Amino acid sequence: MKSLKDTWLDLSEDNPYSEFLMTVMGGVNQLERDLIRIRQREGIGLDKKEGKYQGRVKKYHSKHEGINYAVELYRERNMTVKKICKITNVSRSALHRKLAERK
Repeated sequence: MKSLKDTWLDLSEDNPYSEFLMTVMGGVNQLERDLIRIRQREGIGLDKKEGKYQGRVKKYHSKHEGINYAVELYRERNMTVKKICKITNVSRSALHRKLAERK
């Protein structure tokens, strides 16, 4: 006679089978993530060799109207940095970084 209760399917914390099953599933998940990263690095390497890879596009480039206007407002010295950032929708760190570049 067979038991109707499957011990490996019992997901309570004190069951060693469920702990083993969760460990195996976690290991498979980690393996999958590692394989994705390897394929990504290989693809980037091939693109760099062919001159296609350029990376992420910068949010605040030299022709960005908001950052340029924010720098102008800062140089006029009529407003606070917080107010300038709110008006131009530019982050404080981006404004300070751009000001440091242009000094």
